[in-house]
Amino acid sequence: MKLPDFRKMRGAMIDSQLKPSGINDPVLIAAIKYVPREIFVPAKMSALAYRDEAIEVVPGRYLLAPLVDCRLIAEVAPQKDDHVLVIGGTTGYSAAILARLTSHVTLLENDSTLVRRAGSAIAKTAVSNFEIVEGPLPEGHRAKAPYDIVLIDGCVEDLSDDLIAQVKDGGRIATVMAKPGASPCASIGRISGGYVGWTGFMEVSAPVLPGFERAQAFQF
Repeated sequence: MKLPDFRKMRGAMIDSQLKPSGINDPVLIAAIKYVPREIFVPAKMSALAYRDEAIEVVPGRYLLAPLVDCRLIAEVAPQKDDHVLVIGGTTGYSAAILARLTSHVTLLENDSTLVRRAGSAIAKTAVSNFEIVEGPLPEGHRAKAPYDIVLIDGCVEDLSDDLIAQVKDGGRIATVMAKPGASPCASIGRISGGYVGWTGFMEVSAPVLPGFERAQAFQF
């Protein structure tokens, strides 16, 4: 059986999915080319790694579609001296890309299986400026706060003030926001004076991350 040509598939993803959507920064494209997405999905699903769809990596947890992840990274505009927190990064694909673009990346996961898989996969990309911590996703990781960038790697219906407070003034949050009565939208939140202002740029479909569900209104 002929094995998939992942390098060719990666190039096709960049040319057919990413560049037409406006992802053309050469530094970001180089990072995406370097990170083999196939090692971040279950082995039996590696042939699907570059399709424009989310992939379930453990029950109920998904690696976002490559276009969604890469657009979020592009729009949040990472800089070389940025300190980044990735929340719910599953097996670490987005964290591995960001580690090639920024000073340091902390990946927060609440699933011990994903913590192990992410550590193994990211290590194979030859970056060392990252760490993986295990804990509740909605609480963030105060120990390394404040961050220049927080990437919440999934769909969010509600964010706590405590998590927003972990972002520097002038910092950015990247995620998929699901507001009542509207389609989920990949969005960037910019922090100013302790408040966050959101700008949406692309309607997408993405699973809601555990712990970021909207609180249900009390009904009599």
